[in-house]
Amino acid sequence: MGKGSGSGMTRGDVRRNARRERLRAVLPRGGAVVGIDLADEKQAIAVIDHDVRVLARKTVRVKAFRLGEALDLAVARAAAKGFAAVTVACEPTGPRWLQVQRLCAERGLPLVCIQPLVSHIAREQQDYTTHKTDEADCVMIARLAVELHCYIPEELDETWAHLRHLGRRRAQLITAATASAQRIQDFLPVAWPTVTEACAQPLLSKTWLAAVQLVTGRCGGQPGTLAAMGEQEFTALVRAAVPGWGGQRAFGPVAGRVFAALTSTEGVVVSCRRGLLRRCADELGDLRRARAQLRAVEADMVAVLAELGLSRLGDIPGLTATGAAAILAEAGIPAGMTAHHRWSSTPGCPRPRTPPAPLPARRTSPAAAGRACG
Repeated sequence: MGKGSGSGMTRGDVRRNARRERLRAVLPRGGAVVGIDLADEKQAIAVIDHDVRVLARKTVRVKAFRLGEALDLAVARAAAKGFAAVTVACEPTGPRWLQVQRLCAERGLPLVCIQPLVSHIAREQQDYTTHKTDEADCVMIARLAVELHCYIPEELDETWAHLRHLGRRRAQLITAATASAQRIQDFLPVAWPTVTEACAQPLLSKTWLAAVQLVTGRCGGQPGTLAAMGEQEFTALVRAAVPGWGGQRAFGPVAGRVFAALTSTEGVVVSCRRGLLRRCADELGDLRRARAQLRAVEADMVAVLAELGLSRLGDIPGLTATGAAAILAEAGIPAGMTAHHRWSSTPGCPRPRTPPAPLPARRTSPAAAGRACG
């Protein structure tokens, strides 16, 4: 439905209206809202109506998984004021909100969540920043739910939740590995510049990584001291270290070039060499562990993909099973998508492309046509 249709609404308007209708079904105008500000051992609760009048308050010092009694009390207070429908609202604070989701499911209470950024902006608009308290925040969370500035959280089964947590762990490991690799790229050009020229892409070469880790871990800030062992013994040590980086065998020429660079002092900043080589050794250890854990996590993600019966996604040209698992871990259950554009906007998903319109035929004058024929 475009702008030129009889209704005068765009497709975005239709989708937005449908979303608000779904939220209004969960937050009826004649119902009450229980706002919860979650913390570690202190939970602030407020019950409000749709005019944001506070009907009841309670602050309890319990963990989130013990909020059941407080929720029952909030529902009873709302019922005493004549409200039959009660909706719970909270921020998705770490994993604590999952306990609220569990407690609401056990009691048949609908739950909505408020994005932390939305509540932060609302706090600034209400001038709550200078006197931020849990008691004020729980009322603000409930008010945002009344105004439909919220969303209905997904309810995942055990397998999909496992895939999502594996995906988050994978992203965390990629970030850690990338940070270590960037620090190695920063440190070595100062402490040992020539070794960075031993191969074209050092951080992708398992032989280079194993050799440099061997040197930085044993040299005590002076790589030249390892030259006394000879190239054969050095290469043998590198071969033994390559499997720790996920490789099968060492590439001899790279190990030889690293050995040749042991005695080079070209471009070395002497004052920082010892400290930076020690830091390189630590970063290489962190990088090896992160990559090993990343390989294990990705293998688990592929196994969960098979458990979901979606292994065939890896047969799509240009998409690996690991890539498909990472996309699903981020996007969630495709059946829960209310519109195709939400799926296509997920990072990693191919976007549908409209084929280009055919070019108009060139107009040829009669004279030019005659020259072409003659």
